[in-house]
Amino acid sequence: MTILGDANQSVNPLSSSSLPVIRDIFPDADCLELCRSYRSTSEITDFAQHISRNDKLILAERHGLPPQVRAAADRRAHDKQILALVERHRQSDYRSLGIICKTVAQAEQLHRTLAAEGIDLAFLDYESTEFSAGAVITSAHIAKGLEFDTVIVPHVDDTNYATEMDKGMLYIACTRAMHELHLTHVGPPSRFLAFTKEPGSNPAAATTGTAEIPARGTRTPVG
Repeated sequence: MTILGDANQSVNPLSSSSLPVIRDIFPDADCLELCRSYRSTSEITDFAQHISRNDKLILAERHGLPPQVRAAADRRAHDKQILALVERHRQSDYRSLGIICKTVAQAEQLHRTLAAEGIDLAFLDYESTEFSAGAVITSAHIAKGLEFDTVIVPHVDDTNYATEMDKGMLYIACTRAMHELHLTHVGPPSRFLAFTKEPGSNPAAATTGTAEIPARGTRTPVG
């Protein structure tokens, strides 16, 4: 039997199992910690480290666009930002896109909004039996274990992401991104993104719904 997990991706921090706990349950088991991260660029991994710190993490040196945190004036401007980001992804060299909301209900609502604008996305909920490549919209909980070239995390305001459990959801959503990460919000950003306002912070932050979106991405070689 093999048990594989990531404590930093715990949805409920009060009920997760750590390596010491597993060792207590299986005292004769061989335990190995995998500390090197290969999925995301250094910029995305560093961003996620500010949300939930893992001091044992070893970064694979692969660079790309800094994560983008974008404020919108209202809900309509927010949805327009997401539409622009989806179109930007379509014009890029990347294949997979994940729009990762905090909950399934939020993902379903945004899916309807984007579908009305002609955006074709696969909606994943707890009843989904297949995962299709391409553009997907789902919740952070369902996205655990998945990865995408580009990730958009909507509604990262301080009301939506406020508790310790929310912090875990935000961390999971951000770490699904391999090459590009975009976060959007209306109103004050989550307290877990306060570091983006600090002097010398790497993440790029746009403060209006009409801010220019960076030039389209190109795939960055690994290695």
